[in-house]
Amino acid sequence: MEALNHCVALTRKRDFANYVGALLMPTEVQPAVFALLAFNVELAIIRDQIERNSGTTGIYRLQFWKDTIEAIYGDGGGPVPKQPVAVALERFVSNVDLSLLSSLVSARQQTLGDRPFRSVDAVQQYGVNTYGALMKLLMRVLAQKRERVMHALGNHVHVAINDKVIEAVDLLAGAMALVTLLRWSSIPLLSRGIVLLPDDLMQLHGLSADSFYGMTKPEAVKSLARDITMLSSSLLDRSRALRDEVPCVVRVALISSGATVQHLVRILRKCDYNLFDARLQRGASLLAWRLWWRSILGWY
Repeated sequence: MEALNHCVALTRKRDFANYVGALLMPTEVQPAVFALLAFNVELAIIRDQIERNSGTTGIYRLQFWKDTIEAIYGDGGGPVPKQPVAVALERFVSNVDLSLLSSLVSARQQTLGDRPFRSVDAVQQYGVNTYGALMKLLMRVLAQKRERVMHALGNHVHVAINDKVIEAVDLLAGAMALVTLLRWSSIPLLSRGIVLLPDDLMQLHGLSADSFYGMTKPEAVKSLARDITMLSSSLLDRSRALRDEVPCVVRVALISSGATVQHLVRILRKCDYNLFDARLQRGASLLAWRLWWRSILGWY
């Protein structure tokens, strides 16, 4: 229980939207869900702490997690570190897709150096490899629980996570990556002199890292933010158009991301795409109620 309590507390502190979303899931799956969420938080914290030319400590910490999941789920086995999140993963998460867990680590490793994304497509792919991988892991936990319950009742039911479901998740993940990049491109990253916005859009709007950092072309920055916001909103709409393809029992895995994208898109529009508006750094009001209502209606 100590390891699980650590995972719950870590998720609540660092990823409140997913924390609330997890509480809306069946009690039986919450230990596995919180172990996966805490694993993702650990990786995000480590990646955020790795600064350009800061040495190898952070890189080794990411490799630690890659080795840890191999020890737990790989064919070779090996000793599992007595780290709370690792202990929780080993105890509560089984029959997991190792490639999705590895994707969460590898995606962070590939961004080392704090170089801008090469293109909008690269940002979306990063979203698929991070937000998307996490949502797929959570969906599988929910699907397995449903299948166990139905099997106990004598019904051999398979919850289909097919290509249409994967498409819905990947579209939502791309939307999440784009709008989150806008959120963090102002105060959080500029304070460290980091500009990660995609090169293709920066060039299209006549921007460079220096002009963005120095805010010498504010209208161009707004125009870029508008383009990314519109694309994120479009991806969210396309994902939601596939909602009926997503089995009801796994939709709850998508509600926190759906709500986050919608919230940030609305704020960006309200603030006229001003990336320095303080509202961008705040969470949605009445988040628990909003997510609960979505879960009741089967929305995301």
